[in-house]
Amino acid sequence: MKSNQFERIKELFQAALEQKPADREAFLDQACQGDEVLFQELVSLLAEHEKDDNFLEIPSLESEPSTLEAGDLIGVYRIERELGRGGMGVVYLAEDTRLHRRVALKALAPHIVADPKQKERLRSEARIAASLSHPAIATVYALEESEGHLYIASEYVEGENLRSELQQGPLSPDALLDLAIEVVQGLVAAHAEGVIHRDLKPENIMRNKKGQLKILDFGVAIAPEMDLREEPLTEPGTLLGTPSYMAPEQLKGKTVDFRCDIFTFGILFYELASGSNPFRGETPISTIAKILESEPVPLSQFTTSPVQLDRIVERCLPKDPEQRYPSTPTLLEDLERARTEIKSDLSEDKTAVQHSRDKSSSQPSLHSLWWVIHQVLVLALYGSMVWALWQVKEWTSDVWTLLVFFGVFGCAAVNGTLRTHLLFTARFNSIFIHSELGRAAPWLRRIDGLFAALLLLGAFALAFDHQFLAAFLAGIAMGYVVVFLIVEPATTRARFSPPKEPR
Repeated sequence: MKSNQFERIKELFQAALEQKPADREAFLDQACQGDEVLFQELVSLLAEHEKDDNFLEIPSLESEPSTLEAGDLIGVYRIERELGRGGMGVVYLAEDTRLHRRVALKALAPHIVADPKQKERLRSEARIAASLSHPAIATVYALEESEGHLYIASEYVEGENLRSELQQGPLSPDALLDLAIEVVQGLVAAHAEGVIHRDLKPENIMRNKKGQLKILDFGVAIAPEMDLREEPLTEPGTLLGTPSYMAPEQLKGKTVDFRCDIFTFGILFYELASGSNPFRGETPISTIAKILESEPVPLSQFTTSPVQLDRIVERCLPKDPEQRYPSTPTLLEDLERARTEIKSDLSEDKTAVQHSRDKSSSQPSLHSLWWVIHQVLVLALYGSMVWALWQVKEWTSDVWTLLVFFGVFGCAAVNGTLRTHLLFTARFNSIFIHSELGRAAPWLRRIDGLFAALLLLGAFALAFDHQFLAAFLAGIAMGYVVVFLIVEPATTRARFSPPKEPR
């Protein structure tokens, strides 16, 4: 998250707090200068402030570690190249000149270690992180200090992070659960030692060349079971980490425990299953507001995900930590149970599909045929509505009718492209149909909803001069709402999740 974005939000937020409660909205309306998104976000944050008045204290990110060049020496580590950077600091690939091995060397941002007490706390936490030993956790080797800067040397994992995998689309349920179990096994080992990650996200999970997963960045985790006389790394009311992968209690600057990792794991799990973050907003602050206030759409509503995945998400993502999984081992048990159930279901489904194929020979199944017919009928409906509104456009020069026509035409273009793509994928590249459905379904739902709304708007615009046509458009719009909310999800489930045979 960029510092100038945070600084503007923080400045306006603090200035609004100085106003009388009755004057705050008028102040923000003037200060936001017509930026409706910013205005709504600040109003939402002020409402949250009324419940908890210290939840948006944000540390400054203006200072960064000095940039290091290839060949520079930090103690015994020779810099090779930069690997990446973020709010916590800059990560370099370096060589340990004593042991002749490659390491990931993180130069921590100065704002994290500016206070001597925090610096000492970080040394203690790095020692705890270095004690962790598990195949799914990248090992922390050392904490080094040079010219006032702190550096954490950890195991270098060569491979791709989960963000790269996400760019190829959502994971299948069995692949997702295999991956999730590996990650949670690492969290179980860390939580058993009292270490909380606090920044679990796709960028911090790597898959090495052997296919093994490694959780990175335990070097800046916290260990709540350490000596309580020590100051915490982050004071109450500060925000440290990646906001789009934070638990509500983190965003509010409250004391956290292992359950914040369970929440962020739930976000990661949802994103790997669907291809999108469940709380993604247009801006960082709108994302924060969604985490604090909104509930995610169940996976089963817009993908063909098994119900077991919804069960896991529902227990990971409650706003109240008390309502989440009571322990990380309990989450692991649920993941393993879901994997067993889904693999059993898949085995039964394969048997049912083979039995169906044997019975129907080369004829396509009724479910498959109906799904194809449904897609074709929807395409035909869009096309006919474009044609009808084109005729109406010839009758009237009303601006609303023109807007409705161009809106419906745009919806038809996008919807037609997506549905044609799904038909092509189902016919010629069926192995990818589940992931493509997961990517296309949210867009189709939005376009279908907009299409129905535009038809209703057109009906309203024509209501006084062409009552019959207005009633026709309104009837089509209301009928189509039923189609895309109820009929289409049912036909999609029937086509791509065939029913099991009776036992």
